[in-house]
Amino acid sequence: MAEDNIETSYLVIYDNTPSARINYASSSISDVLGYTSEEVLGMSFYQFLHPDDNSSIQKVHMSNVFNEKLSSMISYRLRHKLGYYVKIATVVHYSHEVLLTCNMRFNPDALQYKQWMNTADECFLLTEEENQQASSLSLVSTVAQNRASMEDALKRSLQVSRQWTDKYEPEPRFYVLLNRYSAIMTITFISHMVTKLLGGMPPDDYIGRSIYEVVHPRDRDVVEAQCAAVKSLYVISRVRFDWLIDMRNDVHVSVEAVVSATRDTLVMVVRSVPAPVQV
Repeated sequence: MAEDNIETSYLVIYDNTPSARINYASSSISDVLGYTSEEVLGMSFYQFLHPDDNSSIQKVHMSNVFNEKLSSMISYRLRHKLGYYVKIATVVHYSHEVLLTCNMRFNPDALQYKQWMNTADECFLLTEEENQQASSLSLVSTVAQNRASMEDALKRSLQVSRQWTDKYEPEPRFYVLLNRYSAIMTITFISHMVTKLLGGMPPDDYIGRSIYEVVHPRDRDVVEAQCAAVKSLYVISRVRFDWLIDMRNDVHVSVEAVVSATRDTLVMVVRSVPAPVQV
């Protein structure tokens, strides 16, 4: 598939507070919402959100943060710089202290939208109801087989056991931003948690290197294949591989990554491989 077929999409990174303040927005946000990256920096997501979508989105945001969801999808309406509202489809990845979001204009007929919906761990849809002050929230992508199990899945997904005032330690994760147009998948940014989680090099030492330099040679084929699928098929991918710490001494750590993409960036959120559950 041609790269030119990808929908206009942009990356926004929010903090994990109730306000969901914007830490970063890619320049392509202007193609969809009219704002420059600088104009939205530091602002709360809720300053742009349609009032009727507020209640449902607060529930989803709280669940994404406290349940530390690796991959979920949600649609809602944001205010364009010119004053009208644009419906947006967003993939959310939680990474320790931030939420990374890949965003596109809502278009259920677009291949990218369909692929996101079918490969996210779960997908929420907000529906605007006539004569109602609040949009209705539904879970549209799940293994549930009937309405009762869908409703139960929605309740379980939104259930949280903490409050914003509670102190807790999130699962250690770091994120990597990759140049999607680089054949070697150059690292353009990596968060500080990489050193805390894996040790070894400080974040700045990764910049400009290929992601494949830190993938163990026996895993390179599968990581290349999954990144290629994210780029050309618009899927959200999960891949496990060994992250090289010291190639000379063959020191490596097993990790799990979830990968998605906007028009100009591949987003990778990485955590240690969870321990197997025994029964």
